[in-house]
Amino acid sequence: MLAEPEPATLVDGSGGDVGITGDAELTVPPSRLVHGGTVREVVSWAGPWPAGERWWDEQAVVLAAHLQVVGVAADGGQLAFLLIRTGGKWAVEGVYG
Repeated sequence: MLAEPEPATLVDGSGGDVGITGDAELTVPPSRLVHGGTVREVVSWAGPWPAGERWWDEQAVVLAAHLQVVGVAADGGQLAFLLIRTGGKWAVEGVYG
């Protein structure tokens, strides 16, 4: 886990923003993650999971959600990233190799 979340951009194959619906679903499949000036191909993902205090309430609107994506590392291996989306923006909370 990172000490502080770091800004990131998550886009689809056309370069459009990947968002979260009110039902905690991705608006489009992710294709690339931009973090720390590096663009990584997304090879898989899991989630999203609502990060709100009232996750059990079907009437509540999702204001934040977590997503895990696996991207290609510089050495050709894989890195996993824990992302959170709040306020319409993505941030990386953790990186796992």
